[in-house]
Amino acid sequence: MDQPAIQRAAVIFIQSLLSSEAAAPSSADFQDLLDCIPHIITEANNIGLMQKPSLEEVILAVNKLPKDSAPGPDSLSGVFFSGCWNTIGKDILATVEAFFQGSELRRAFSVTLICLVPKKLGVKSFSDYRPISPCNVVYKIFATIILDRLSTILPKVISLEQGAFVRGRSIDENVALAQELFRDVDRKVRGGNIVLKLDMEKAYDRVEWNFLRQVLLKFGFSASWVNLVQSFLFLNGSKRSLLAIKKFLSDYQSLSGQRINLHKSSFFCSSKLSNARIRGIHQSIGVNKSAGNLVYLGVPIFKGRAKRSFFAPLLDKMAANIQGWPNLHWRKWSSIAKPKAEGGLGTRQLKDVMTGLHLKMAWTIKQKDNGSLWGQFIRSKYTISSHPRIGQFIRSKYTISSHPRSGSQRALLSPIWNRMMDLFPVVDKFALWILGRGYCNMWSANWIGLGPLDSLPSLHVSNYLRHMKVSDFLDGEGIRLDAAVLLPIWLKSHIISGGFCTSDADDSLIWPLEPSGLFLVKSAWNISQFRGQVLPWSNKIWNPKIPLKISVFLWRLLHDALPVDVLV
Repeated sequence: MDQPAIQRAAVIFIQSLLSSEAAAPSSADFQDLLDCIPHIITEANNIGLMQKPSLEEVILAVNKLPKDSAPGPDSLSGVFFSGCWNTIGKDILATVEAFFQGSELRRAFSVTLICLVPKKLGVKSFSDYRPISPCNVVYKIFATIILDRLSTILPKVISLEQGAFVRGRSIDENVALAQELFRDVDRKVRGGNIVLKLDMEKAYDRVEWNFLRQVLLKFGFSASWVNLVQSFLFLNGSKRSLLAIKKFLSDYQSLSGQRINLHKSSFFCSSKLSNARIRGIHQSIGVNKSAGNLVYLGVPIFKGRAKRSFFAPLLDKMAANIQGWPNLHWRKWSSIAKPKAEGGLGTRQLKDVMTGLHLKMAWTIKQKDNGSLWGQFIRSKYTISSHPRIGQFIRSKYTISSHPRSGSQRALLSPIWNRMMDLFPVVDKFALWILGRGYCNMWSANWIGLGPLDSLPSLHVSNYLRHMKVSDFLDGEGIRLDAAVLLPIWLKSHIISGGFCTSDADDSLIWPLEPSGLFLVKSAWNISQFRGQVLPWSNKIWNPKIPLKISVFLWRLLHDALPVDVLV
C-alpha cells in the first residue's frame, strides 16, 4: 500500500474511532441507569470547583507539568513556561481566569495532534496502535487545575471497586481481592461461580459525551462545571444472573458508546461445572471459556499453589527489557541494595518492597473505616473483631482451631491472609491507638505507647479478660474503680501518669513513625531493614546540588567500580 493510501486509511480509522455511533438519547433513556447514581456533590463542592484560580494555584499547576514532555502543536514545552514565567505569567493568569469565568476556549489552545504509538512489535492493523494526543501547555494548565480541584471530590464519586485514579487507593489491593475471590471459585453454590473478564475496545476513547454529561449532572455537578469539563466481574452462573448481566452490558454499550470486545473477553468458571453447562454459558453471553490462566491488570490470578509457569510471560517480558544491557558487574548486589547513607545506591530488593506493601495491607485491615474494598472484604471474611490479631479472631468456618499455626490448618486459609497474620505483630508493635470512646481492645491494641499489653512478658492476661475493651477499665475520669483491682500496680501508675481516659470521640489508629500519622510504605520498609553504620562521606556525594549522574560516578569511584582496564 502506498503512502497516501496509508494516510487515508489512518484518517478513516481515527474518524470511526472518535465519532459518535449512537443517536443522542433523551433523559428518559438514561433513567434506569441514572437511578443507580446518587446525588452527592454539594453546592459548596461546586463553588470550590468554579472559583477563580489564584496566582499560586496557576504557578503550582505550571510547576507540576513535565519539563521535557513531547510538545503540542505550538511546539512549546513545559520548560519554556516555567523558565519564562516572569515574562508571560500575567498573560497566562489572565487566560486561566477567563477560562474559569466562562470564556470560550480558543481553538489555538484546544487543538491537539493525534499520534499512533505501536502497542507491540509487528503491528498488522491500526487497532494495534495506541492513539495519543500531545496538546498545548496552556491546555495542560487548564486540565491540571481542574484535576487538582476534582481530586478532593473523586473519593466520593468513584466507587471503591476502582483502585486507580484516586489518591490513597492502591491497585495492588484490586489484584489481591481478585486473587482472594478466584480462590473460592469452586465453592459450592447454585448455578456455579463464574468469573467474566471483559475487554473494552479503546476504553478511554469511546465515550458518548451526552452520556457523560447526564452522569455528571446526576452526581450533582453544576452545569457550569460540566460545560467546563466537556472490568472485571464475579457473578453467579444461574441463567437468570447471566441474562441480567447480558442485558446490563447491552444497555451500557448502547448508552455510553463504549464497546466490549467479545473476541478478547472470556469467562472462567468452577471446575465442577459440566460441559453442557459451560456451553450454555457461552451461548447466553456470547463469550468463550478461557483456555489459559486468568490475567488481571497484568498479574496472573490462579487457584492453588503458585507455579513458575504462571509468571513465565512476566519473566519473559523482563528478560526482553534487559536484553542487550552490558554484562558488567559493579559490586555485589548486597552492597548496592543498601541505603545511600550506609554506602549503597538506595536500591531496594524486591522481597523488601513486597514486605513493605504487605505491611500496608495489614495496616489497611486494621483500619476499620479505611475506604478500602479489599480491606472491608478481608475483614468480613476472616475476622470477627474490630482489631484482628494473629489467630485470635479467625472465623471458625475457615480454620480448625483458633490458632492456625500448623501447615495443614494454615492451608485452609488463603496465602495472603496467612501473610497478614504473620505481619500483624509488626503493625501492632508500631501502630498507636488514640483513645476516644475506648472501644479498642484493652490488651491487643497499642494504646499506651508500650506496644500491645499482651505482648509484654511481665503481664499475664487471663482468658476471661482477653476480649475486654479499654472502656471496660477506663472512663472520662481515668481508671474505673470497679476495674482497678484487675490491673497491676505498674500499669495503673502508667495510666495515671499518662493521663489516659476516654472521651466522646471515636478511637483512631495512627502510624507514629510519620509526622502526619499516616502509614507510608517507606517507613514500613525502614523498620523491616537491618540498619548499618551511617558513613560520613555519604551526604557529601549524594548532595541534592550535585547532578545525580555525578553522584553515581563518585560512588563508583569510591567503590573501584569504574569501567577501566587498570586502576591506578
